[in-house]
Amino acid sequence: INKQLASLGGLPNPNGARTERDLATYLAGTVVVETNKNNSIVSLRYTHRKPELAAQYLGWVVKAANDYVRGRQRETQLRYVEYLSQSAAKTTNVEQRLAIDNLLLQEERQLMMTEVDIPYAAKILDGPLVEPVNKVLKTLAIYAIAGLLIGAAIAMCRDLLPRKWRVW
Repeated sequence: INKQLASLGGLPNPNGARTERDLATYLAGTVVVETNKNNSIVSLRYTHRKPELAAQYLGWVVKAANDYVRGRQRETQLRYVEYLSQSAAKTTNVEQRLAIDNLLLQEERQLMMTEVDIPYAAKILDGPLVEPVNKVLKTLAIYAIAGLLIGAAIAMCRDLLPRKWRVW
């Protein structure tokens, strides 16, 4: 039924596969990014009822960020290396060729760093911190609010009941 209603409304299938946009929307709403201005350390905060899943999820976010930055840097370094290789082949001046060769060596080193499978842009300094979630307080608060609402509804509607049903 939900699928049919969504198709009538022009919305995506709620039971279908999720897209990258759905994941980005979920990340924007659940992962809180905090940057420390003093030392530029970024901390991620994610709340979930299962702490093991939260820790694993944040690990995946850090790995995806590393892979993304590494891939972008690899593309950039490849373009630099190709350009400098072509420039070195065309240059006849010895001093310019030495300068280009030194620059090419530096760029190739940086390109090699993108090929190594180590944390590239982000590294987990402290393990995930798991804070206990007190479900009892939440449950009590929900029941208290529901009780107050039901009591208010009864108090407001008591004059609408027939006189023989009233006990007060």
